[in-house]
Amino acid sequence: MRLKEAYDSFERKIYPAKWLDTYLKEAILMSITLNVVLCVVLAVLAVGVSLYKKWLEDHDDHYIHLHNDSLDSRTISTQTMMDKRIAGLERLTRYLIIAVIVYALAICGMALYSAWNAPGI
Repeated sequence: MRLKEAYDSFERKIYPAKWLDTYLKEAILMSITLNVVLCVVLAVLAVGVSLYKKWLEDHDDHYIHLHNDSLDSRTISTQTMMDKRIAGLERLTRYLIIAVIVYALAICGMALYSAWNAPGI
C-alpha cells in the first residue's frame, strides 16, 4: 500500500466529514465544469446551424419563377426543396437556442443550489 493511499484511508476514518466535504466540492465543481462545456458546445452548434442557414439563404435564387416551361419547373422544384431545407434549419436553430437557454438556467440553478448548501463557504 502506498503512503498516499494509507494516509487517505486514515484521513477518511478519522475525519470522514472533512474528506466527504472535499470530495463533494470537487465532484460538484467537475459536474458544473462539464455541464458548462457541454452548454458551450451546444451554443456553438446553434450558431453553426444558424450560419449555415444564412449561407444557404445567400446562395439561393431570390426570384420567383412562375412559368410552365421545363427550365422554370426545374427551378421551381429546386426553390421548393431549398425552402423546405431552410425552414427545417430555422426550426432546428430555434430549438437549439431554447435548449441552450434552458440548459444554462439549469446549470445556474445547480451552481446556486450547491453554493447555498456548501458548508464553510
